Amino acid sequence: MDVINNSARLRAKLIKSPVVKIAKREIIHRTDDEPRFFIIKSGYIKRYLIKNDGTLGIQSIYGPTYIFPLTSIYRFLMNQKLYSGPEVFYYETMTTVKLQQVSQDMLRGVIEADPSLYHDLFAISGRRLRSYIQESENISLRNAHARVAHQIWCPAREFGEEKRGGVEIPVPLTHETLAASLNLARETVSQSISKLREDNLIKTNKHICVVDMGKLEEASYS
Repeated sequence: MDVINNSARLRAKLIKSPVVKIAKREIIHRTDDEPRFFIIKSGYIKRYLIKNDGTLGIQSIYGPTYIFPLTSIYRFLMNQKLYSGPEVFYYETMTTVKLQQVSQDMLRGVIEADPSLYHDLFAISGRRLRSYIQESENISLRNAHARVAHQIWCPAREFGEEKRGGVEIPVPLTHETLAASLNLARETVSQSISKLREDNLIKTNKHICVVDMGKLEEASYS
């Protein structure tokens, strides 16, 4: 069963929390804020830090049904601090987002009333773990072109929508976003995108569309 369905019971328990609409490019949370928890109803959010040179280092992208931040959930419910470094991470909307904010009391209440919901949290953690494994794997790929291909293939598999011309990625994966996610120069990313288009592996318009998922996967690992 997919992890989205595995977390459905917990999300249903938290449905009474209000839904707010937030515009694009709004910072909604920082890791040095008081613990707050969110469920994405629609839209996309990125987690990033600001590097010493002032550029962004994008760590994660969250989409519909995601519950975050897990670091706060682990600290609040389990008294476990997952990160002890000095960096502050920001959560910023990449698109217009509909979001539920869940209070600490509500989250604690539903978990204490039904401890089996820890299973849902475990499933949500698995979803994030899969993402982190993919990020670690990306670093080990043999060249920048393979890394760019992989960085497109993974969100296509995670968020992609079947369209007539292939699998469209609704996340706004701009050249800048890909460069900030991979710690590569924007020019390097642009060259790889051009090559992927020439090889008819992707099409680019408003969103990136993967023409052939199998061949893009091969390009990632070749």
